[in-house]
Amino acid sequence: MRWAIGWPFLILSLFLTEPFREQVLALQTIICTFFGKGYTFQLLTLIFVISFFIETQMHDNITVQILHHCIVLCTVIVQYIDNKHRYFCWCLLLWSVRWLGSVNIYDQPIRTSIKCIVLVLVLKGRWRPALERPLSEEFKWCWVLFVHEFVCLLLPVQLLYEVYVCKTNKEMNQILP
Repeated sequence: MRWAIGWPFLILSLFLTEPFREQVLALQTIICTFFGKGYTFQLLTLIFVISFFIETQMHDNITVQILHHCIVLCTVIVQYIDNKHRYFCWCLLLWSVRWLGSVNIYDQPIRTSIKCIVLVLVLKGRWRPALERPLSEEFKWCWVLFVHEFVCLLLPVQLLYEVYVCKTNKEMNQILP
């Protein structure tokens, strides 16, 4: 039943105008503080709040879109290859959203709602390990919110990598001391 508490205000914030959006997001962040563990709606609340404060203006320049998508791709790849630089990449991604104006999750609430559903399906799917994962591990999937839906065709590639390569590496680390 946590979803019934954690999701309604988050989705509602997409469809409201100012100043109601800010008030609903404030209420959502207060609700998030009642849950000690890392839940998906807490992660998305963080992204929604950051996006709210960034206040981007959309640009339809194809070069800007390509550059932004390259930054998103690099950010996700760094999560797998060199995890110590992940904060740099996520910071770069946030500035890309701000400077390039390539994403505004509040401009098209239906598209963002669909992206949220896809993200939740990925994070809660049967292919994911049942173990508790920290929110820092879940960030590598949030790229779904920052890209065009067409790029979501790469989701199966990342899922397969997670299931086979990461699982194999973890099993090897457990076998070899």
